[in-house]
Amino acid sequence: MLQRKVPKAVLKVLTKFPNMGKDIEEFARSRKVGADAWRRTGVLTFNGNSRTGPNATYKRIQQHLETKYHCKFGYGTIVQMCVARNKHRLSARRYKEVAKLPVAERGRVSL
Repeated sequence: MLQRKVPKAVLKVLTKFPNMGKDIEEFARSRKVGADAWRRTGVLTFNGNSRTGPNATYKRIQQHLETKYHCKFGYGTIVQMCVARNKHRLSARRYKEVAKLPVAERGRVSL
């Protein structure tokens, strides 16, 4: 009864666009993000090479999805489709983990 409620905005977007997680991962892979070989989770992490092009940020992912689907998405909706940073927190229930991207502090897709 006193627990926080999970927002339904992300669920509505996922029912309308079911393959959005794959689109986010494809865009991130094209922008200097790759899966580390030593991680067992398979979560995409920041590459660190600054010569290959612009970084993948949540704002750029949001702009890419808006041009692809011709629909406006909130910044928080994009963030909540990614993997939660600390899964033992109560706020981790908000994240749907559709795309295998970690949530960072400053908007950059990295860890």
